[in-house]
Amino acid sequence: MLVAVFMGIKEASAQVNVHQDTASKNNEVVSFGVAEKLPEPPGGGSAFNKYLHKNIKKPIGVQGRLIITFVVEQDGSLTEIKVLRGLSKEADEEAIRVLKLSPKWKPSIQNGKVLRSAYTMPITF
Repeated sequence: MLVAVFMGIKEASAQVNVHQDTASKNNEVVSFGVAEKLPEPPGGGSAFNKYLHKNIKKPIGVQGRLIITFVVEQDGSLTEIKVLRGLSKEADEEAIRVLKLSPKWKPSIQNGKVLRSAYTMPITF
């Protein structure tokens, strides 16, 4: 599981969509392009894989990969966590649960400004 999830983190870095914080526009999330510095989990991808391995409780009989998306806020918290392609109700709920408990990430930076960013990644069970 560690290898599969780690590969997912590497793949996900190419799927990051960075957004500008636009409180003046009713908190609308506006696409901003590729950031100078992409969001990163605490300790990097390897440490996040260990976090997932330690905290995900694999549902019995479930095997495969789901795709999940979330927003890395300016303070590093993860919000708007959603499953894009599910595996099973139990696996989907477990992935969401573990991401909600995740330590804060390092947010995206563009032109010296900290941004909100959408992040999509696979999680393999």
